[in-house]
Amino acid sequence: MLSEFQGIIKDKKKDKLKRHLDRVDFLIKNKKKVESFTGINNAKIKSCLICSKLVPMQYSKIEALQNTFVGTMGDVLAKVE
Repeated sequence: MLSEFQGIIKDKKKDKLKRHLDRVDFLIKNKKKVESFTGINNAKIKSCLICSKLVPMQYSKIEALQNTFVGTMGDVLAKVE
């Protein structure tokens, strides 16, 4: 449900988007460790939510999604080709 992806804390519980964004933030803050673990120099960490099909979230104006790519794996591959 779209209501589970607002990037908020409600009743002292993080919704699914907030948990995702916190994980991305953790990776960004620990970029050197990510690079060491993966063997990738100058790694770029990008927030992405991959869906199996078109979802309303792709067109949502949720502020917390501002820097997050939402789309299918095909959409991701089209951007990197």
